[in-house]
Amino acid sequence: MNALYKGTAAVFKRELNLIRADRYIMTIILLAPFFYAFFLGTIFQNKLEHDVPVVIIDMDNSPMSRELARKLDATQVIKVSEVVPDFATAQDRIYSTAAYGAVLIPANYEASFKAGHGASLKVYLNSCRFLISNDINKSVNNVALSMGSQTRLQYFETKGNSLQ
Repeated sequence: MNALYKGTAAVFKRELNLIRADRYIMTIILLAPFFYAFFLGTIFQNKLEHDVPVVIIDMDNSPMSRELARKLDATQVIKVSEVVPDFATAQDRIYSTAAYGAVLIPANYEASFKAGHGASLKVYLNSCRFLISNDINKSVNNVALSMGSQTRLQYFETKGNSLQ
């Protein structure tokens, strides 16, 4: 074991001396992390997506699901390009990059919401461009949370509670 340790230490010391002797390697080791961090940060500094095409799969076809689609379209990031009848059509739009995402509104969405149960949305994303898919996901989450909080507020007001 001691011989193995000495051999490994000798190889490590030899390689460290070779690195110290080569100024190009030292420059890369010392400056490259700063250079990389600076330029990587500037690439994403002004990243802002606008009107990314997204399709809606509305299985509920209720006033609440249409309101959700309108609110999604009203965001800066998402542009609802069309409402499609089924998942296969949405999948075709995503594969052809006519849309970068799809939001599935399940059947009984409004009824489940009004009954006080949670209503879940499914979001399908084309993650070839990660930044776009991340922005779509955040926008859908924000709209869904906003609608959920408005519904909870209305529910509590009907039960006699107020904001004051």
